[in-house]
Amino acid sequence: MTRDERRRPLVVLNRVPPRSGLTDRVAAEIAKLGVPIASSRIGNRVARVRAMMSGLGGGESEGATQAAAEITAFADEVRRQ
Repeated sequence: MTRDERRRPLVVLNRVPPRSGLTDRVAAEIAKLGVPIASSRIGNRVARVRAMMSGLGGGESEGATQAAAEITAFADEVRRQ
């Protein structure tokens, strides 16, 4: 799809569990495909789910500090590219 759209791909790992050795293994397998992977990872955060259920963004709800930081870091990474 990215070739058809003449865009560079960037894979972001989303809903990453906080303590899982599997995450690094998944990233390693993706890397073998030669596809760039974002250094930012989006965690599996209750705050993000609560925000979405209220129609808010990840950084708009109370208690979403870490969730907001992850989204901000990813957005900054995309902007740099």
